[in-house]
Amino acid sequence: MTYHAIHNVDISHDFAGADTATLTARSRTHATIWGAEGTWPLQLRIRFLRTANSWLAADTVASTW
Repeated sequence: MTYHAIHNVDISHDFAGADTATLTARSRTHATIWGAEGTWPLQLRIRFLRTANSWLAADTVASTW
């Protein structure tokens, strides 16, 4: 996979209490994937958990939107 350009369309966050947050980023991603070149609407949703000293990315889900 080769990524040529990523243009962020929307970035949002949600705090579900003092110890959990979610970051959602939607982009139009121009890439060559398994030989096919195109632009895809991709979304990353990352859930963070607060630890004693920092925020830790607990899981990430990638999808189209």
